[in-house]
Amino acid sequence: GGGGGGSSSSSSAAPPPSPRPMEEEARGEKRSATPTRPGSWLDAAQERAGSPQKTQRLSAVLAYAAAQNQPTCADVDEAWALETCQHHSMLRPIYDSASGVELRPELVREARWEEVDEIRKHKVYRKVLRQMAKDRGKRVIGTRWVDINKGDDINPNYRARFVAKELRAFSPFTPQEDLCAATPPTAAQNLLLSMLCARRSRRGPAYKLVFLGVRRAFFYAEATEEVFVELPNEDKEPGKDLVWLLLKSLYGTRSAAKNWLLRLAKDLASLGFKQALSSPCIFYHPDHAARLVIHGDDLWLLADQPALEVLKPKLHQIYTLKENGTLGPDATDDKAATTPNRQVRYTDGLGEEIEADPRHAELIVAELGMEEAKAVTTPGVKEAEPADADAQLITDLSESTAYRGISARGLYLSIDRPEMKFAAKELARKMAKPTQAGMRSLKRLGRCLRGRPRLVVVYRLQGAAAGERDPDFLYIPVDSNWADCRETRRSTSGGALVHGRHVLATWSVTQSIQALSSGEAEFYAVLRGAV
Repeated sequence: GGGGGGSSSSSSAAPPPSPRPMEEEARGEKRSATPTRPGSWLDAAQERAGSPQKTQRLSAVLAYAAAQNQPTCADVDEAWALETCQHHSMLRPIYDSASGVELRPELVREARWEEVDEIRKHKVYRKVLRQMAKDRGKRVIGTRWVDINKGDDINPNYRARFVAKELRAFSPFTPQEDLCAATPPTAAQNLLLSMLCARRSRRGPAYKLVFLGVRRAFFYAEATEEVFVELPNEDKEPGKDLVWLLLKSLYGTRSAAKNWLLRLAKDLASLGFKQALSSPCIFYHPDHAARLVIHGDDLWLLADQPALEVLKPKLHQIYTLKENGTLGPDATDDKAATTPNRQVRYTDGLGEEIEADPRHAELIVAELGMEEAKAVTTPGVKEAEPADADAQLITDLSESTAYRGISARGLYLSIDRPEMKFAAKELARKMAKPTQAGMRSLKRLGRCLRGRPRLVVVYRLQGAAAGERDPDFLYIPVDSNWADCRETRRSTSGGALVHGRHVLATWSVTQSIQALSSGEAEFYAVLRGAV
């Protein structure tokens, strides 16, 4: 039959397709079909963006697609183009995930490949088709790179972590207690530092404190649930829709920290360590009188030299460890060590000096814009009755986010800065609903850190190390401030944990109920110190 528009049909075979015209229309524009030379993916990306001025704002996906469609003469050219795109080094700068400072692309690329090699060496995953996750009703969890320079511009130490983005929304009904990963109390770590300059081992030699770090700790722990995650660009295969099925724990998964603690406790038990009842992060070896405190992938081991010669090789056989220093009184021992967010120095004949990482104080001052502000001597003052303007909530979202982030950093810094305890606690109480009065208090904290950016806690020699009797008790002074909160009229409990002359921990906590008298407030403070 005849077709519309005056066209007619024919029983003869259809003619072969005509060759591709020299010019074709793509997205409303005329584009030359002349093959682009290999490696000119940036030109193609500019063309697809519409103008060269938009090149700096191109997404990685767009540039990746542009490079993938370019004709190449050899596989080596295509591999080079894809590698250049997938690291984003030619498209946009890469920033430090902690400080926000721009990083050097070549060092980032090197750190990422090192991480990929470690993942493959530990056999963290098995590649499977994405359809497998769909068939089992599992969500494929997104992933990202976290790049950090743990050194400085002169001595860079780039670390890259490939992490999953497993949120609670993916499994909202999972019991939270099943995912809990304990951290040790601050007093436990400080007690090891105190014993280093206060006691001797039962065999007579002086104690030594070794700081160990487990490299890629989570990769040693077997996965306890079925988790699918997206592949990094470094491990993708052309033409295949693959994902990772985790065989080991990956950073960013909700059960990774718990799995690592279970694996570590099992390995330490095989070496003869006994786990404490008070905290799963504290261990004791009865045969060698060795004490071990775990904080994530960092291990603090206190023992004498004969015990270290036995225990350290056994730990090295199980894990790949990095020794960050061995503090001790001998001439061959280290006299300074850097632990996460702490600096510890040992001085012969004096004792130890403990200092919080000064970068936190510098960041608080910088984030508040207080570099040129007038310094004050106290981190806080007793507020008068709040005025209506002070009680107003901060409505700007970015300002509220900044308040929460800076307050959290101050709370973390106060662990090693006792004079900040009360001020940091009061700032944290307003995190849910930041107010103008809270912002003013936060700025005062910044002005205090502007004038006093550093604080050094000294543990002087005592006990057997100083020719004295060993301290055989813990002293806990406590106090309370009755109804000091003008909004809720709740009291504050404060106290310290002291070993001999060494302060192991301090606290400042708002009491959960209103005390009707100063005596009742003092009673609650005593209970707080007792437990």
